[in-house]
Amino acid sequence: MVKDRQLVAAIWYQCAAEQAEMVDLRVLASERRQGFGSQLLWASLTALGDVGAVALEVRSSNAAARALYQSLGFSETGARPNYYATPDGREDAILMTLTLNHGGSVT
Repeated sequence: MVKDRQLVAAIWYQCAAEQAEMVDLRVLASERRQGFGSQLLWASLTALGDVGAVALEVRSSNAAARALYQSLGFSETGARPNYYATPDGREDAILMTLTLNHGGSVT
């Protein structure tokens, strides 16, 4: 996503068969909390077309991202204990999944 000729948000997926995995969603720190992440995520979900489901993982401490994903219909479906390294040790990855209708609409 571009604002004033500057890239402010980007998203990456890996797609295989009828599932996509969101690999990364980044928003420039100075542009966070302005809706760019949710706009880009919503547009990308629509663009995925015939993909049946989207999966992702998020740090357990990332409350803002988890709330965003839940607001768009993602459900927490599991965890990977001690998945991410932190300065103080390790933290869990929360697995989240969203089922899409054909054409990329959220079910």
